[in-house]
Amino acid sequence: MMLDLWWRLPGPKSYMERIGRSLIEGQNVIAIIPEGEIRGLKDAVCEWIVETRPFKNLNLDNISNPKASPARYIHELFDRRVDASTVFNARTLTQLNLFGGYAVWVENIAEEDLTNWFRFLESYQHACQCHDSYNRGTICIAIPSHINKSLPKCDIALVTHSWNNAVDRFDISTYINYYNSDKNCNSLLRRLKTVLISELSLTDRQLASTLISYNLNELIDNTLEILSQNAHEKGWTLDQCKNPTCDNGTLVHIEGSLLVHSSALAILDNHQTIERRIWTAQVSVLFPALEQARISLLNELDGFLTVPFLTEFEKIDKIEGLELGHIWHQIKNKVLPSRLRTLIYQLLQIRINLAHLTPLKYSSINNPQLLRYLSGEGIV
Repeated sequence: MMLDLWWRLPGPKSYMERIGRSLIEGQNVIAIIPEGEIRGLKDAVCEWIVETRPFKNLNLDNISNPKASPARYIHELFDRRVDASTVFNARTLTQLNLFGGYAVWVENIAEEDLTNWFRFLESYQHACQCHDSYNRGTICIAIPSHINKSLPKCDIALVTHSWNNAVDRFDISTYINYYNSDKNCNSLLRRLKTVLISELSLTDRQLASTLISYNLNELIDNTLEILSQNAHEKGWTLDQCKNPTCDNGTLVHIEGSLLVHSSALAILDNHQTIERRIWTAQVSVLFPALEQARISLLNELDGFLTVPFLTEFEKIDKIEGLELGHIWHQIKNKVLPSRLRTLIYQLLQIRINLAHLTPLKYSSINNPQLLRYLSGEGIV
């Protein structure tokens, strides 16, 4: 089985390997992770450890006796020959030789049963130490991060692994760039879409996948509506968004910072922060393109521009020092091809808006000649 790209990226891969290494080394694991990531994590851990430690899956949705003890569930996964005299607890499970050396992934534990499983793991972590770390059976349960339960006290043979700070901007950008694969799109717009989705989704892969399905004009001009719909699909309420927490996903850990999820901001009608994230994406992509366009214009306008040039603040002695505003000031009354004059004016307006922290509407960049020039293709 080939791992999903997501679990081959540095952040998710490191998180997955921490869990796999714990199981291989004889520790039981509680993984705290967004619900949408649990199935992929299970498959990735299984593939990573299977040659070192055999792996079995216990799906409680398929259990005919939903009120049995955790020890019995695991016992019967390996040996169904039980009778009324069989005792099921943490100590007797360590005596089940068929379980020795295996890792068991337990999934679909009902929220109301988690306390019982935590109690069992707290007991089993001590009982299993009668075996050396590589011969004992180990257990992993993954619980959705929005579930707020008191975790068991961990000792040598029980560890928790939280998803917080597992993903950074490189991971999410690489994932988006891979799936944002419209080869017919202008290269600059494709890059802008990738960075914009990264800024809005933060570490939320599910949101990123949703945003990829939209066109760039929708993402820029209908951002609030799209994010609000995403919040409703997540089931977030206004009260949850007013008091964001990492547990329910409304608050996000990213590269050492805590940021409110973009979809929660939409529920709060926080236009300012959402617009700042759009602006950040636009600046990071368009400012370097504007600088390259400025340099190209200086070459194409050779003979039309003069120095020294006096501004309100300084004297510019070299052509290379002229900014877009200086260029426009010198050529606006000169005879130039209309396409070139229009292009310079459009570039200047983009520069002014971004410099004043104003995010651009899609219409202000959706011009074929402008896009070609910003992409380094010159004037056609």
